[in-house]
Amino acid sequence: NDHAAKSINSFSEYGAPTAGFVEEVYLIEPFADSAGRCAALLKNADGTLGASITWNKAQLPYLTLWKNSAALEDGYVTGIEPATGYPFNRRVERKYGRVPKLAPGASRQFALEFAILEGRDAVNVAQARIDKIRGVRYTEIIEEPPNTD
Repeated sequence: NDHAAKSINSFSEYGAPTAGFVEEVYLIEPFADSAGRCAALLKNADGTLGASITWNKAQLPYLTLWKNSAALEDGYVTGIEPATGYPFNRRVERKYGRVPKLAPGASRQFALEFAILEGRDAVNVAQARIDKIRGVRYTEIIEEPPNTD
């Protein structure tokens, strides 16, 4: 939305708890390695604690980052959400081909790996994996919110 667009260039940074903070939602098409694996990392400022998630891009090709760094009593929280589409209603997602279809009785499986990272070494290993996935690719930032008409 227009509010999140104002902070797009710092989407990957989190501020201190802020009373009255308005949530921000960012839509990401993640990079994958040659095996199709994507990864995301949330780490503290000094790089000594973190959490990571790894998934297969063929199963979950999109990523939504939801930030709500409101005051602690209001619920300082983030969502790092690999998905088959973005968090728009199905009418919008269907228009852009992001609503998977399953035949009657069919099923689909998703594999996600979560890790709690304790210590600078563990966080650095996760960061190095993400850096390797990114390689020399440039992260394209689109400053205008998507048209959801």
